[in-house]
Amino acid sequence: VREQWLRFMTWRWEKFFEVLCEKVHAVGKKVFVLGMYCTDPFESLYLMGFDIKAVIRAGVDYIMPNILPTGVYMEQGGMNTPRYFHRYMNIIPMAKAQTPEGKYLSMLGVQDASEQWSVLHHAPCKIERDAYTMFSFQYVDKNGCQRAMDGLMACLGDGIPAEDWEWLNERLDIAFELDPKSIESPIVIWSDAGHDKLLPDYIKTRRWSHHKLVYQMASQGALVGGSARVEDVPYITGPLFVPNFDLMPEEERKLVGDYKGGKVLAVASPDYDPAKDGIKPVKAYKDLYAPYALNMYIWGGDIDPETEANVQALIAEEDDSQDLDLANVEDLKNLLRGDIPFRKVSEGFQKAMAALLNRIGGDMFTASVPMRAFKLDENTYRLYLFGLYEERYSHGLVKSAKPIDKVNIVSKFPVLPVRFVSELNESFLFKYDNGQKKHSFQAKLQPGGATIVDVILEKE
Repeated sequence: VREQWLRFMTWRWEKFFEVLCEKVHAVGKKVFVLGMYCTDPFESLYLMGFDIKAVIRAGVDYIMPNILPTGVYMEQGGMNTPRYFHRYMNIIPMAKAQTPEGKYLSMLGVQDASEQWSVLHHAPCKIERDAYTMFSFQYVDKNGCQRAMDGLMACLGDGIPAEDWEWLNERLDIAFELDPKSIESPIVIWSDAGHDKLLPDYIKTRRWSHHKLVYQMASQGALVGGSARVEDVPYITGPLFVPNFDLMPEEERKLVGDYKGGKVLAVASPDYDPAKDGIKPVKAYKDLYAPYALNMYIWGGDIDPETEANVQALIAEEDDSQDLDLANVEDLKNLLRGDIPFRKVSEGFQKAMAALLNRIGGDMFTASVPMRAFKLDENTYRLYLFGLYEERYSHGLVKSAKPIDKVNIVSKFPVLPVRFVSELNESFLFKYDNGQKKHSFQAKLQPGGATIVDVILEKE
């Protein structure tokens, strides 16, 4: 009776916070809650019976998601760093889309004297990446874009000396500066009904959650730029990523099926048939090596032959890894040390999904490294480029569909201008592309870090 117990627990928390908030508000104070404890909306519900929307409805003023992947990784150890980073970061777009009326103050892990760790001093490139990523996620609706996070609490701020605050604030100023007109990277779509239906379905099937699909794609190099609610789909533009499409009710599926604002990549259960919703995908794919075989569908635009060939080859990669034993499912005991149990999704199918996700978001820019893109004005785009390695430098080559006028470096690194080259060149010596039009450039990326650039296109 796990579902019934969790529904009871969400009711219990809501009634508790109704009483608490009434008393605290009566004396002119506000209520801040860390109840998510490093989890996305689904894991918060499944592991703790905690519903963000319910406690906001009860009067809680601020939710504080603990977005501190680097500090937890350094302290706990034993986990895959890129996956862990993306798992934490992608809590943000999911939580904001579930409860856009909520206020979110992230706990930015800086250092902790009691626990004896310091990202600020022992992993400065990574705390830059944490801050830049955390505050770049956007929530988009019929009114446009807004930053998904409202602010932060430095954890723990009591032991940071003045010179370190100055260093940190310079980077936080950069992180908070983003104010885009639109999201060029894929937008993940949230459905309240789909979220509600996921709980009993997950208990039965152990399928991947919405959050798991998003962060696993990020760990494969395919990053979303933000989120939107399904009811706002008719009012937005840009590529869409729709996890667990089949869990949405029929009217919502048809809303997404009629989308005209860009390409759509939808992921659904093995038994879903898009024809019953009147949807005619231009491409359809099935996991060939997983007993619970997910399907992917593309519509709203076709995929180029090169990408299609690559996707087919990836899906065909043999994968004999073991599926989850449904008869002996062991639930997560420590939230900081792993994932809740999920069914197998073949590695090749994951890579194919990531390739498709990058392609539907790559009409203006493509990159040799993980990238997120935002449009600032008619000719200016802000790109976030992520290093490939945790312990050494790398270079990212960016190609543009339109001629580039100039590229400005926004982040603190690199210090030298980008190289306008047609092919990746990591040597010290290089020649600039001598062509009349500049369509590509490369930037140096710090270990485990992120580089931010503004690309100004030539005016037509």
